[in-house]
Amino acid sequence: MKRWTLFVLVFGSLVGLAAGKTQEKIKKANPWVGVWKLDISKSKLHESPKQETMQIDSADKSSIKYSIRGISDEGKEYTEKYDGKPDGNAYPVLVDGKELGKIAFAWQSEHVCTAQGQGPGGSTLAETVTLSNDGKTITIKSREGKEEEETAVYVK
Repeated sequence: MKRWTLFVLVFGSLVGLAAGKTQEKIKKANPWVGVWKLDISKSKLHESPKQETMQIDSADKSSIKYSIRGISDEGKEYTEKYDGKPDGNAYPVLVDGKELGKIAFAWQSEHVCTAQGQGPGGSTLAETVTLSNDGKTITIKSREGKEEEETAVYVK
């Protein structure tokens, strides 16, 4: 009987440890997080940069944090950074180190996040950010004020 009890205890501990490791891997495998490259050929932008990458450090129910680095079509380097919560409140977005406006993100599902922004002079921004089902593409549809909608497509 003692041998059976010992087996159950050891087996139960191993199963618990394995389940914990599996949960840890699942938690680390957030498909939004990572480095994404702008696919200019699939994007429809008013002004297309020569190149652009987006680093997403967090994208979950408690935090959205990203940074963008690029080179404009005129050859000028630029950065954009955002660190906020997807709670519907607006947090600053920095462009080249200066606050350009504020954006409020809200999750609609695991694959869709929406944003409302306010920029200088009262300009507005509305975005829908969608992660593909395979986790390899992010599509951002945005509209500034009454301008025509733009689409930016990023790939891993």
